[in-house]
Amino acid sequence: VCTYTAFDGKFGGLFVATSRDLRTWTKHGPAFTGTRHAKRWAKSGSIVTELVGDRLIAAKVNGKFWMYWGEGTCFAATSDDLIRW
Repeated sequence: VCTYTAFDGKFGGLFVATSRDLRTWTKHGPAFTGTRHAKRWAKSGSIVTELVGDRLIAAKVNGKFWMYWGEGTCFAATSDDLIRW
């Protein structure tokens, strides 16, 4: 899972993409579609991970995936599927 900033010349928002091989990516669009944060400017999103063997894997905390995100102010968001936050 990759969070990245998409910028249309006026607004930069947090978007999500996924890949199984880190070569081919599927873009899923804005991370916060349908929420009050959909138009909140953001350049960074960091998903909480755990080390499993030699790989970092997205970790569930109390049954949800967690992400810290924002610009200037740090917010926390949760997700059931790592796509919609």
